[in-house]
This record gives sequence, C-alpha cells and structure tokens, in this order.
Amino acid sequence: MEKIAYGVAVIVSFIILLIFFSPVTIINPGERGIMVTLGKASPVILGEGVNLKLPLIQKIIKLTIKTETARNSTLAFSSDLQTLKVEYAILFNLPENKLFDLYTKYSGNVLNSFVTPRLEESLKTITAKYTAEDFVRNRGAVKEEVYTLLKEKVSGVVNLNDFNITNIDLSDELEAAIERKQVEQQRAKQKEYELQSALKEKEITIVQAQAEAESVRIKGNALANSPRVIELEVVKKWNGVAPTTVVTGGGGSSIILPLGK
Repeated sequence: MEKIAYGVAVIVSFIILLIFFSPVTIINPGERGIMVTLGKASPVILGEGVNLKLPLIQKIIKLTIKTETARNSTLAFSSDLQTLKVEYAILFNLPENKLFDLYTKYSGNVLNSFVTPRLEESLKTITAKYTAEDFVRNRGAVKEEVYTLLKEKVSGVVNLNDFNITNIDLSDELEAAIERKQVEQQRAKQKEYELQSALKEKEITIVQAQAEAESVRIKGNALANSPRVIELEVVKKWNGVAPTTVVTGGGGSSIILPLGK
C-alpha cells in the first residue's frame, strides 16, 4: 500500500515538474501570447499553436482576442436625486495590435482597469440627465446615449461591440409612485377618448338635425311654389286601395260622403 502511495506521489510530482519546467506553451484559437523574459515583456505577439520558452526564465501570457461579454451593476443618481441600481452587459474585444500596450499598462486586466471605470462614468453622466421615471420610460434612448459616449472614451484602445441595460432596480416607494402615475395617465386618456366620442356624436346629431330642417324647408318652398307637389306626395303614399269616402264642399267647409260599393 505504501509503495502504491509513493508511486502516485512520484507521478504527480513528475507531472507538476513537467508542467512547470515545460519549454512548450500551446496558444489556442482566438488567443495570442506575450513572451515575458525575466519580467520584461516582448512586443512581439505570439500566434496560435505551439510556442517555445526557456523554463524558469521565460513565461508566456495568454490574452484572448475573442468577443467577450461582461456583466456588472452600478449605482447612479437621476436628475431628481433618485438612486438607481443599473445592471448592464457589454460586448467587447481586444485589438491584436494593442495587446502589448494593454498588457504593459493594465497588467492584462483591461476590463477592470480601463473599461469598467469609463463605462460607469458614462452611465452616471447620462443618468443625471433624466428623472428616474424618464430613465425607466426611455431605457432604449439611455442605452444608445451611454453606448455612444462610452465608445468615444475607449476608442482606439478597446473594440466596443455593444452595450445593454439588463435591469433597473428602483426603491419600492419609487416603483409604486411610477405605477400610480401610469394608472392615472391611462384613466386620463380613457376620459379624453370618451369626451371626444361624445363630441363626435353631438356633431353627428347636429348635422342630422340640420339636414332634416333643410329638407323641410325645401319641401315647404316646393309646396308654396307648386301646389301639385301635394298631389305627388299623395300618390307616393297611396297604398293602392280605392277610397271609401270623398270630401266635398266649398267656402271653407267640408262634407265627407260615403261611396257605394
């Protein structure tokens, strides 16, 4: 049993030594390497594949040039002094021709040392232009403004591909106030719609009444100018049944006489 344990320990130690003293480093697709010799970085960027180094003297630092997604959150103040917790996500990648400068200036941690401070500065600058309610309502516009400002700040250093606001966390009191205002606005819109509908119906009624009055006026003028119009109206309303009485008389008096069958 002791021999087995000893053998395992030897194998593990050998693997560790092999890794530590290995003269070979493999750089994967989407990665690049920077050779560091006794603490001094070389400006020559190493490509994908097998790269040799001197054990204990040299080491190869791997940096990715793939598009990365970073998520974080920060606090920002609106123009009406409300505190907003804004959660966001950014898509970015490191330009290959800037890897040496980025490594030497930011120790390879470009996101935390360079991108994040400028992102949060941009976000707070834009947030201060909006009230809390307008910030929530105009989320898309805020996103575009932050993206544009941040892209200017990191231009020439990092490729910024996209920026998104994933969540806005408000206080319970502020959320309730915004919800109440939205309900009141919906009610106001409904009342405005009902008022417009009532006014429209009133206009229709007035137009119909005016049309009927005009029709009566035209008929009255026609009767005054041509008495035979009365006969025409009688003919229009006759149901085809012969009359059973006849009206006779003169001098302003009338007598109704029955007609024989």
